[in-house]
Amino acid sequence: MRSASPFLIEAADSDGTASVFECYVPANASMPAPHGHDGFKETIYELDRVTTWTIDGQTIEIGPGEAVRVPRGHIHGFENHRSVDATFLAIATPGVFGPAYFREIDCGVDARARHQQPGPDSPR
Repeated sequence: MRSASPFLIEAADSDGTASVFECYVPANASMPAPHGHDGFKETIYELDRVTTWTIDGQTIEIGPGEAVRVPRGHIHGFENHRSVDATFLAIATPGVFGPAYFREIDCGVDARARHQQPGPDSPR
């Protein structure tokens, strides 16, 4: 069963050095709009499937155990082109945000997917 909060480490837990959260990406889903973060950089670590990232116009696929770095301020977005759900970890440094960030901007892959249980094709 999925946790109500995808945050594994909140900024307060790390004295502001990092935030770590799990992002569940349903099959054939995409992030609503490319975006950038001036306040932190992200490292994305794919846990179980493949997600496709576009960072400053360059596209890269990352699979299980692979990572990609999103520098501070660079425009990025992601998609899951596969017919199975995917999950990745996002590590933000410094840790300047937590669950309130997502509530405030109401962003994410798909509002209904944020707290959705994994489907039958999901590895969890």
